[in-house]
Amino acid sequence: MDPADGRWCIDLIEASSPDGFDPARRRKVLRADDIAAEGVKDPYVFRVGAAWFMFAPYGPRDTVRPGSDPDELHRTAEGNVFATGRILHPTGLAVSADGISFRWLGDAITTGGSGAWDRSVARVSTVVHTPPVFTVFYDGRSGDGDVYEDRTGYAVSLDLRSFTKVTCAGPALASPYASGSLRYLDAVHLPAEGRLLYYFEMARADGAHELRVDEVQLP
Repeated sequence: MDPADGRWCIDLIEASSPDGFDPARRRKVLRADDIAAEGVKDPYVFRVGAAWFMFAPYGPRDTVRPGSDPDELHRTAEGNVFATGRILHPTGLAVSADGISFRWLGDAITTGGSGAWDRSVARVSTVVHTPPVFTVFYDGRSGDGDVYEDRTGYAVSLDLRSFTKVTCAGPALASPYASGSLRYLDAVHLPAEGRLLYYFEMARADGAHELRVDEVQLP
C-alpha cells in the first residue's frame, strides 16, 4: 500500500534473483491519485512486440457509493477498499515502451450493468493470444454476498484497445461446489509442446478454496 495514504498501489522492484528483492528500493509505477482512484492493484503485465501492456484493476473514485467516506473505506475490511462492496472494481489498461514507465489509457474491461453477474467486479487475471485474437479472462462478481467468491468470464480483442465481453449473461467458468467460485485464472502457453496449462483457485465442496491446474491440448 502507498505509505502516504494507505491506498493500494503498484510499485516495481528489480533484482537478479528472488533473494535480492529489497522493498526499500521499490519504484513507483502507478498510484491511486494518478488515475483518480481509491486504489489500484493486481497488475497483469505482458509484452507484445516492442510494447509492454499492463492490465490494472482499480477503484474509480467517482463510483464510490453515495454516503461513503473515502477515508473510512480504507479502515474497513482490513484496509481493503475492494472488499467493502462500496466501490466498483473494473480493469484499466496502461502501456509502456520500457516496462517501467507506464501511460494510463483508461478502462479496458468494465463492470456489468444493473443485474449483471459481474456488476461489482471485472478484474483481469490473464491473457491468451491465439492470433489474431487476444482472449482476456477476468474475475467477476455481483457484490451481493460474494466477496472473495468470484467466477470467471472473458472478453476478446484484436488490438488491445477495443474489448468485447463474451460472457454477458453469466460466467464462463465456475466451480461445481459450494459458492461456485473459480478465480485468479492464469495461463502458461507451451506452443512447442502443443498445450496450455490453466492454473486457478476454486471452491471445494466444504467451501474452502484450493489451487488446481487443467491441461488443454492445442490443435
